[in-house]
Parts: sequence; C-alpha cells; structure tokens
Amino acid sequence: MASTPQHDAHRHPDVGRRAGTPGTAAPPGRAAPTDTEPRPGGRASRVVATRLAPAGAAAIALVLAVLGTGWLVRGDRNPLDQPTERFGTALTDFPPGAANAVFLGSCLAVCAAAVWLAASPPALRGQRRPVTVAVAAVGIAAVLTVLDTSILTVLGYLPATLIGTMLRSELNVTLLASVPLLLQVALAGAGVGLAIGLAARIRGRGGAPARVRASCRRWTHLAMEAPLVYALTRVLMFFRVPGFDLAPFGSPILWAGLGLAVSASLGALLTWGLIRPWGEVFPRWMPGLRGRRVPVLLAVLPGLLVAGLVATTSKSVVLSLATNPDALANLREWPLVMLPSLLWPLWSVALAVATLRYRQRRHLTGPCLPVAVGVGGAEHERQYQTEQPTQRDRHAHGIRRTSSPDSRA
Repeated sequence: MASTPQHDAHRHPDVGRRAGTPGTAAPPGRAAPTDTEPRPGGRASRVVATRLAPAGAAAIALVLAVLGTGWLVRGDRNPLDQPTERFGTALTDFPPGAANAVFLGSCLAVCAAAVWLAASPPALRGQRRPVTVAVAAVGIAAVLTVLDTSILTVLGYLPATLIGTMLRSELNVTLLASVPLLLQVALAGAGVGLAIGLAARIRGRGGAPARVRASCRRWTHLAMEAPLVYALTRVLMFFRVPGFDLAPFGSPILWAGLGLAVSASLGALLTWGLIRPWGEVFPRWMPGLRGRRVPVLLAVLPGLLVAGLVATTSKSVVLSLATNPDALANLREWPLVMLPSLLWPLWSVALAVATLRYRQRRHLTGPCLPVAVGVGGAEHERQYQTEQPTQRDRHAHGIRRTSSPDSRA
C-alpha cells in the first residue's frame, strides 16, 4: 500500500525538519523552519556579497582614479612606473609616459564594473546575465593588467621576513613600507570585491550536489598539487640536491626559497580545507569557535585573492619567457628549478574554480551535520565522508529520511 505523508511522518520523525539539521526537533511552541527559509546569517552574507563587496570595489577604484588623474595632469611619474623602486615595476613594460593613462583607464574600468554589479539584481536572468559577466570580466582583467608579482612575493616571503625582523637582518618588515605595494594591495582588494559580487549573482541555481562536490574535489586536488610541487623544488634547492644546486646564488636566496616552500605548503593545506570537514565547521581544538559554521566568505575571500595574485604572477612568467632571453637561458640551464613556475597558470585557474565550487556546494547543501564538528574522533570523520553526502543530496532535493542514530545523538 502506498504510504501517505502522515504515515511517513509517523514512521520517520525527521520528516518536515529543516535540511541540514537532522535529528534536531523544533523548539517547543515554535514551528520547524522549512527549506525555503533563509539560514541564520545567510541574509547578512548575501548583502555583503551582492552589495557591499562591489560598492567597496567602486569606492577603492574611484579614489585610485582620482590619484591617477592628478598624476596624469601634473605629469608626475606613476609610482608603479619606477624601475629603481621596490615593488614599483608593474607598469614599466608599457611605453614611456603611458603608465598614468593605463593606470587611470584600469581604475575607471574597475569602478564602472563595480557600479554595474552593485546596481544589478541579486539574481541575474535573461540577457543581463552574460552582459554582467562580460562587464565584471573586463574589470577583473583591468586589475590584472596593473598588478605584478609584488603582493604574492610579499606573502611568499612573509615567514622569512618575520624571522629576519626578529634576527634584525636586512630582510625585515620595513621593506613593506612602500607606496607602490599599497596601491597594488588596494587594486587587488577591488578585484576581489568584483569577483565576489559576480559570484554571488551567477551562483549555481541547481544541479546535483554530488556532482558539484566531485567537481570541487577534483579542482581542489589540482590547486594543491601545483604549489606542493613548487615547494618540493625549493626544498631540494635549499639542500643543494644535484639538479637543483644553484651554485651562483648564496645562502640568503636559499633561505628565501625555503620560506617560499613553507608558504606554498601552508597554502596547499588551507586549500585542502575546501573539501574537508574543518573547512565547513571549526574543529574542536579551536576554543570559542569549535562547532560553529565557517563563514563562506572566510574561505572564498582568501581563495579568490590568492587565485588572482597567482594569475598576475603567471602573466609575468609567461611574458618573461616570451620577451626576455635571459629567462629562456635560465630555463635551459636549471630546468628542474624553473619548470615548476609553468604550473602557476594551472594553479590560478584550479584555485579559482575550486573556491567557487566550494561556495556553490555550501549554498546547495546547507550547514554541516553535527557529526562533522569533530567532537567524536575518527568515527565522526568517517561518518562525514560516508553518510553526510547522501543526506545532503536528500536535503537539496527536499527528500527526507530517517537520520542515523549517531546524528540524532
């Protein structure tokens, strides 16, 4: 005999409860929330992604455009067109006198794209969707045009810089006091605002959660492997393994390379969080945060920022190989050291796609099950990997079944 909803509700106590909170009954005197109700904190996150992020990008770009206009009118040399200045070579490849025009044009393009995004509806439909994607892509391309490897270099050498500061060496935090570096950081922030505003409007509106999860896993593995290969070569270079022994370079370069290896490994570890339980729920060893959901933007913001910075480095690597004979000579002389740099374009694309897939998966599947908090050791970890995807798929499609006894505990 076919079962009725009343029979299902009698046999399965979880029927009608909110997706993502199996085994948890509604408080007395309060109706259980439905799958269509906004999740706690979801509205604030949407406001940040759809309104505040592009508005902030527009404000930053407008301020930089005003500065660029002043430099252009007065005939001053652009801070990013200073060959002898640290972090000031981003625009030196352009014809003489064109740096201010390129800088101003890029800032205006970013500002226009950000204003367009801020004025666009949260859900794009029809012909406005491809137009908005194209406008945001132009703005992001404008950001990448102005940036170079400076920010990523600072992040990569940050461990060595902190150690050098404590040891009072020449490599210390005073090197970061740079106007060109500040300009690039501001532009990078505007680019991240554009990317977040675009991702919030073109997020997947459907699809099987299992398919999205598998895609996220594949791209995350690629985004981890590229920096790990790069880090391995720098470790081998530090220990002067045959084939990686750069005899002309002294000890400071080797230590700096080891610092890059540490940074790249930490980046790969954080990328792993896109597909691990602790990337969705803070683990038990974090007092005050354990058991709480990881805000989606806390993973998306750094992921997109690093992906953009790696893209700028990829641009510099490709242009250097195409225009600089010395770069090709170095590639032929030390192939094992230089070839991993060619993985950077793949790293950039993989990290960006993995980050966006992570955001889409979190949107489709909702909060983690309580067993994923990490309060029960390896058994809960296994349950997260085996039972949770199936339950999440049911939640996304509105199908409810009885939760396992462990999840109701």
